[in-house]
Amino acid sequence: TLNLGPQVRCLLHRDSQNFKPGVCTLLTCGRFDHTRSGHFIMVEPKVILELKNGDVLLFLSSLITHGNAPLRAAERRMSWTCWTAGGLVRWAAAGHAL
Repeated sequence: TLNLGPQVRCLLHRDSQNFKPGVCTLLTCGRFDHTRSGHFIMVEPKVILELKNGDVLLFLSSLITHGNAPLRAAERRMSWTCWTAGGLVRWAAAGHAL
Protein backbone atom coordinates (compact mmCIF):
# COMPACT_ATOMS: atom_id res chain seq x y z
CA THR A 1 0.00 0.00 0.00
CA LEU A 2 1.38 3.40 -0.96
CA ASN A 3 0.16 6.27 1.22
CA LEU A 4 1.26 9.41 -0.60
CA GLY A 5 0.06 11.93 1.95
CA PRO A 6 1.00 14.66 2.09
CA GLN A 7 0.61 14.05 5.85
CA VAL A 8 0.07 10.32 6.31
CA ARG A 9 -1.42 9.49 9.68
CA CYS A 10 -2.99 6.29 10.96
CA LEU A 11 -5.19 6.23 14.03
CA LEU A 12 -4.56 3.39 16.48
CA HIS A 13 -5.76 0.10 14.97
CA ARG A 14 -4.98 -3.57 14.32
CA ASP A 15 -5.01 -5.01 10.82
CA SER A 16 -7.38 -7.86 11.70
CA GLN A 17 -7.70 -9.14 8.11
CA ASN A 18 -3.94 -9.61 7.68
CA PHE A 19 -2.30 -13.05 7.97
CA LYS A 20 -1.84 -13.39 11.75
CA PRO A 21 1.77 -14.67 11.86
CA GLY A 22 2.71 -12.55 8.83
CA VAL A 23 5.15 -9.70 9.20
CA CYS A 24 4.17 -6.24 8.00
CA THR A 25 6.87 -4.01 6.53
CA LEU A 26 6.64 -0.23 6.86
CA LEU A 27 8.89 2.28 5.05
CA THR A 28 8.59 5.95 6.03
CA CYS A 29 9.66 8.82 3.81
CA GLY A 30 9.25 12.56 3.62
CA ARG A 31 10.37 15.81 5.22
CA PHE A 32 9.57 15.76 8.92
CA ASP A 33 11.40 16.04 12.25
CA HIS A 34 11.23 12.47 13.56
CA THR A 35 12.24 13.65 17.04
CA ARG A 36 9.25 16.00 17.36
CA SER A 37 6.35 14.46 15.39
CA GLY A 38 5.04 11.46 13.49
CA HIS A 39 6.15 8.93 16.11
CA PHE A 40 5.13 5.31 15.51
CA ILE A 41 3.13 3.97 18.45
CA MET A 42 2.72 0.30 19.43
CA VAL A 43 0.26 -0.09 22.31
CA GLU A 44 0.70 -3.59 23.77
CA PRO A 45 4.50 -3.54 23.97
CA LYS A 46 4.26 0.10 25.16
CA VAL A 47 6.74 1.34 22.56
CA ILE A 48 6.98 4.69 20.77
CA LEU A 49 9.50 4.84 17.92
CA GLU A 50 11.07 7.85 16.22
CA LEU A 51 11.15 6.58 12.62
CA LYS A 52 13.07 8.94 10.35
CA ASN A 53 12.98 9.30 6.58
CA GLY A 54 13.98 5.98 5.00
CA ASP A 55 13.57 3.83 8.10
CA VAL A 56 12.07 0.35 7.69
CA LEU A 57 10.11 -1.37 10.45
CA LEU A 58 8.99 -5.02 10.56
CA PHE A 59 6.16 -5.82 12.98
CA LEU A 60 3.04 -7.98 13.45
CA SER A 61 0.34 -5.54 12.36
CA SER A 62 -2.51 -7.98 12.99
CA LEU A 63 -1.49 -8.62 16.60
CA ILE A 64 -0.19 -5.23 17.77
CA THR A 65 -2.36 -2.12 18.02
CA HIS A 66 -0.44 0.59 16.19
CA GLY A 67 -0.65 4.05 14.66
CA ASN A 68 1.31 7.26 14.44
CA ALA A 69 1.27 10.70 16.00
CA PRO A 70 0.34 13.74 13.88
CA LEU A 71 2.90 15.83 12.04
CA ARG A 72 3.51 19.54 12.43
CA ALA A 73 1.85 21.84 9.88
CA ALA A 74 4.68 22.26 7.34
CA GLU A 75 5.90 18.65 7.47
CA ARG A 76 5.33 15.96 4.84
CA ARG A 77 5.27 12.23 5.39
CA MET A 78 4.44 9.27 3.17
CA SER A 79 4.62 5.53 3.77
CA TRP A 80 4.88 2.26 1.91
CA THR A 81 3.37 -0.71 3.71
CA CYS A 82 3.73 -4.36 2.66
CA TRP A 83 1.41 -6.95 4.20
CA THR A 84 -0.14 -10.36 3.51
CA ALA A 85 -3.90 -10.74 3.18
CA GLY A 86 -5.15 -13.49 5.50
CA GLY A 87 -7.90 -14.46 3.06
CA LEU A 88 -5.37 -15.15 0.30
CA VAL A 89 -3.36 -17.44 2.59
CA ARG A 90 -6.51 -19.35 3.62
CA TRP A 91 -7.56 -19.67 -0.04
CA ALA A 92 -4.14 -21.10 -1.01
CA ALA A 93 -4.16 -23.44 2.03
CA ALA A 94 -7.52 -24.79 0.85
CA GLY A 95 -5.76 -26.14 -2.25
CA HIS A 96 -6.41 -23.38 -4.74
CA ALA A 97 -3.58 -22.42 -7.07
CA LEU A 98 -2.14 -18.94 -7.03
